[in-house]
Amino acid sequence: MKIVYWTVISLLLFCPPVLAASKAREVKQGKKLFEQGKYEEALEKFARALEKDPNSDIINFDTGIALYKLQDYGKAIRHLRQALLSDDRTLRQKTHYNLGNSFYQQGMIKAATDLAMAVEFLKQSVDHFDKALVMNKKDEDAQFNRELAAKELKLLEEELEKQKKEQQKNNQTCPFPKKEESQGQSQSSQQQEQNRPDAGEDQEKGNKEDQAQGQEQKSGEEKKDGEERNDAGKKAEEDTEGQSAGTQDQESSSREGEGGQAVSDEKSEAREDAMILLEKYQQEEPKGFLQRLLRRQAGEREVEKDW
Repeated sequence: MKIVYWTVISLLLFCPPVLAASKAREVKQGKKLFEQGKYEEALEKFARALEKDPNSDIINFDTGIALYKLQDYGKAIRHLRQALLSDDRTLRQKTHYNLGNSFYQQGMIKAATDLAMAVEFLKQSVDHFDKALVMNKKDEDAQFNRELAAKELKLLEEELEKQKKEQQKNNQTCPFPKKEESQGQSQSSQQQEQNRPDAGEDQEKGNKEDQAQGQEQKSGEEKKDGEERNDAGKKAEEDTEGQSAGTQDQESSSREGEGGQAVSDEKSEAREDAMILLEKYQQEEPKGFLQRLLRRQAGEREVEKDW
């Protein structure tokens, strides 16, 4: 039990130095390979050392430099930013310098496809060169690279502003496609439609549908004309019947008028004859006989004298 105990204690005491020695050996081998231009092999050594100490400022710095040489600028920037946490002023100054180079390379790559992003990268490049010069004013490389990055930044900003103005001008002058272009596009689309393999079948089918539709429309128009003619005939018959009925009414009214006039003439003649006969009778009858006769007809009762 004591032997095992002391064995475990010895492992716990001597494990960190062993790991440190292994890490240092990996870093040393990686730097040697880096100086030989074997950047991929050097990166493998730095990666193994970084697994043992992920927060190491110097290993992150060496890893970032190897990635920069392999033109993997995005990953290089991530590792170099980790190295900025170092307490070593000299290491931080070198890290700002290499960050300036990495952002510059990214900006020049993006200039061909995205001017706005390229401008942002170059702004960060100039910023890191400025910080490196603040920490070491005698860094001639940092000064040279800073002026180069600032010059490229100015050119890209001018180009970006020019593109914005041209875009605004195009939006104001040509809000819609030109008429000729739209006509050309429509003609080309029609030509493409005609050139399709099944275009003939579609056209034949469309012609048949048009013919069927035309026949239906024609039959509908003929049916409509027939109905209109029937309606017109019925209306004419009704008008004829109305006219004949009106004529009959007029004739009957005229006949009634003539008959009434004849009846009235006959009555007047009969009255005149009756008056003549009455006058003649009054002259011939006994006096007072007619008056008694009229009284009896009226219901008067003749009173006989009783004395």
